[in-house]
Amino acid sequence: MMLTYRHWFWDFDGTLFDTYPMMTAAFSLACARLGAWVTQAQALRRMKVSLGDAIRLTADAYGLSRRSLAEAYRRETEQTPPGEWPLLPGVTEALRTLSGMGCRHYLVTHRDRSALEALEAKGLLPLFTAWVTAEDGFPRKPDPASLRSLLERFGVAPAAACMIGDRPLDAQAGRAAGILGCLLDPEAFFPDCACDLKACAAAELPALLCPEPILI
Repeated sequence: MMLTYRHWFWDFDGTLFDTYPMMTAAFSLACARLGAWVTQAQALRRMKVSLGDAIRLTADAYGLSRRSLAEAYRRETEQTPPGEWPLLPGVTEALRTLSGMGCRHYLVTHRDRSALEALEAKGLLPLFTAWVTAEDGFPRKPDPASLRSLLERFGVAPAAACMIGDRPLDAQAGRAAGILGCLLDPEAFFPDCACDLKACAAAELPALLCPEPILI
């Protein structure tokens, strides 16, 4: 008898790392530098849909260049190095527990390779089998192309895989790739989101995602 792997595909911002406070502060400051006044709460509501939506809606509302706002936001986020980004509570334990149960982890993020720097700084990068970052050029989620690429590359059966993220678009990407979608929603931001699995905290994930090993 041998233990089979289960395969967990993770989003980064708001799922592994608690980066939204940093991101919303950077967005609010970038807007202010361009003459627009957006609170962090307003930025969060838009960024929880997608960063693209936040930039588009804000730029259009204030008559700004979308590119100028995106560049201003990028400059502000670069003020905090990846090694200083905080993990979401319980993430380290969840990753290590699932790995100990024979699971494999994959990162699927819109962020660039700074995500890998952040994981490496926390000693978690060795727990990941592979990753997709912005540099790989895949369409943004909910397009499933990045997920399908990893499934095919590693010969993962969709029935053995799940996409974990903090926004509906993550669950939608999983569904489009033929795998489960799990919404990690500590603030109950999306109470009406239709997805396969939901968790309020990272500490819940091992029992939810892998209640027992599969033996064959």
